[in-house]
Amino acid sequence: MEADLPATDEGQMLIMSDPITTILSSESKLWLCIGEVNGLKIDGQSVDYVGFDMLGESTVYVSYQMLGLRPATRDDDADLKHDWRTYRMPERTFTVPGALVSPINPTLSSSHTNIPWYLLESSVLVAFAASLTQELTISELKHVYPFNVSHTTGRACFLCDDTLAALADSNVSDCPKCSPPTELDLSQGQRVLEHIGAHILFDSTVNQSWPVCGLCLRPSPLCQFFVKKGKGAKGSDKINEKLSKGCLVKMKYSYRIAAESSPSSPCSNVPIQCPICPKDDPAIWRYFFKAHFKNKHSAELVSKYEHLWKLTKFELDQMRKIWAKPYHKQVKRANKKKAPLVISEDHRGRIPGRWVFKNKALM
Repeated sequence: MEADLPATDEGQMLIMSDPITTILSSESKLWLCIGEVNGLKIDGQSVDYVGFDMLGESTVYVSYQMLGLRPATRDDDADLKHDWRTYRMPERTFTVPGALVSPINPTLSSSHTNIPWYLLESSVLVAFAASLTQELTISELKHVYPFNVSHTTGRACFLCDDTLAALADSNVSDCPKCSPPTELDLSQGQRVLEHIGAHILFDSTVNQSWPVCGLCLRPSPLCQFFVKKGKGAKGSDKINEKLSKGCLVKMKYSYRIAAESSPSSPCSNVPIQCPICPKDDPAIWRYFFKAHFKNKHSAELVSKYEHLWKLTKFELDQMRKIWAKPYHKQVKRANKKKAPLVISEDHRGRIPGRWVFKNKALM
């Protein structure tokens, strides 16, 4: 039985045999994968197509046959415009959430018409590798399949990210600022907020003029949170999980408790809806609310809404104590029996702005 589908522009849909990019995991790293669609499901029912705008829905799953990727020769592409080509591998099908898939439109080979292949350029593949993981959550990353990455160029190519797979494998996350890294227990949400909040308040490498995420310290445009009212007339604010997106740290915490500084939970850095901005704009983390008002709104409004971001002496004192704690520790890594993959730095995806600031401009 096939599901009923709404009308969709033919050029904006994923169909059987379409080429796609996705990601695989190897050695706790995420790698670019090229595949061909061989199955589509919505709500568990097979369908003939899926609109591009529906791929992020939790009910959409895509099955694909993995394709190999190797350097192209003049026989493959007479103009040598493309430096990579696909090739058929032993049949192996993976099924993943639609959010892990990105449709592509590569050039089809013309030198061999019996079994054509796709031709691709390094710059395009690197861009795909950089973009695939930007808005994925840890829960989505848990669906990434492990695979033994092999290579023919002497170096492994098209690394998407060398930290996210490790995040998906456990309920801990390494602080992106601490060196050596501090291991954060994601089951203790309030403690994670305190740790990251202490960096925001007292770490000189965090630019106070540019808001960052209060969970992962990535620039705020990459992590968007929305707040909604709880049920009932006295319902308190809470994170709108359905609308919030982008943050790689999937963590539960009590918004109501975190929003008020207390002896047991001194950090009050939570996303707050700006009373001036449009209601459909993402919320702003409290510790960056002052910078937001100064950058986005008139000076007259700053004093009027100062109560939204002004911290008490108690909170500042407690957060300073947290910052001073010797909680840094070296994370032990398991020894690998085989030599690790040597990564090609010319063929890896890099996400601009990942935890790095320079001259008040996001890099």
